[in-house]
Amino acid sequence: MAPRSRRYIESKQRLEAKLFKPYLSYVGNSFTIEHQINAPKHFTLELHEDYAAVLWFDIEGDQRFPVPLQWDNTRYPRLIFICPCCANKRLYLYAASNGWACRECLGLHYACQSETPIDRLSRAIRKRRRLIWGKDAELSLFEESYPIKPKGRHYRTFESDFQKLAKVETAYNHYLLKKLQSLGAGVGIKIF
Repeated sequence: MAPRSRRYIESKQRLEAKLFKPYLSYVGNSFTIEHQINAPKHFTLELHEDYAAVLWFDIEGDQRFPVPLQWDNTRYPRLIFICPCCANKRLYLYAASNGWACRECLGLHYACQSETPIDRLSRAIRKRRRLIWGKDAELSLFEESYPIKPKGRHYRTFESDFQKLAKVETAYNHYLLKKLQSLGAGVGIKIF
């Protein structure tokens, strides 16, 4: 059985829905996406009664591929795509050889979805330390954080953030200790 390899979003070109806002006033015109992409890039913008507009991408010859645009119902409306494959609302669509589709339809993953638990915890520790101490944060995971409140920071906010950091550091240390014990047991060494 061959090892399973994941495809990540970083390997695909993407379209962002908000980039099409200026085009909405030019309904009926044809446009071309100027970037080098391996997906359809010539499109015509047309009105539609159910959507803000529809992008009709030229595929082969006279075939066209529709990508609907819609305003979402948030407090500050934003332009979104309706994925042509699954009909779900999306902010981004990714390039495919025969059109555009969302991340889930193309089976793309974020890199953080392949991280090990220890990597996730170490990233969370560094992130929380930067949140509290900014550029002066100690990023080494071998150093323990001490409750020294930075100047200008509200005490309650600092206390809350520091408790969250301590919880993540405890989880990291517990996980690391379990890993070390299992490695030690494999070579006959007892750790703690």
